[in-house]
Amino acid sequence: MSSKNTITTSLFDLFKVGPGPSSSHTIGPMKAAYRFLQDLALVSTEMAARATSLEIHLYGS
Repeated sequence: MSSKNTITTSLFDLFKVGPGPSSSHTIGPMKAAYRFLQDLALVSTEMAARATSLEIHLYGS
């Protein structure tokens, strides 16, 4: 198997205990929100001030 086809996701990333009755439905949104905040921190204050909209795509499970 080629190394470019190898999945590098840890089992600890796949199986985490999270809040709520179905942690698989809470961990994903929490990780997405955290990543959004990390990416937002890279945007300059001036660019963020010029933003006029935000587009979000939600996917069901």
